[in-house]
Amino acid sequence: MFTLDDRSDAANADKAASQVVKDQALLDDARRTLARNTDLKSKGFVSQSAVDSAQSNVDALAATPVTRTVNPADQAETLVR
Repeated sequence: MFTLDDRSDAANADKAASQVVKDQALLDDARRTLARNTDLKSKGFVSQSAVDSAQSNVDALAATPVTRTVNPADQAETLVR
């Protein structure tokens, strides 16, 4: 009898979950920067270019696909199909 070592799968799941949290934090920060730059632009303290760059950063981060954690059993079932 033998057992499968699932430490690698667990580590990959932890890594994926951490990446989702990191990506969300980066997006939240980019949104705050955009709001700040938009306000400063209305007061004449920053250029439109700064607002455009902040908006591009938000757009790029928002387009980042959300990483899904896949159950190894489901993954094995998908491979069999």
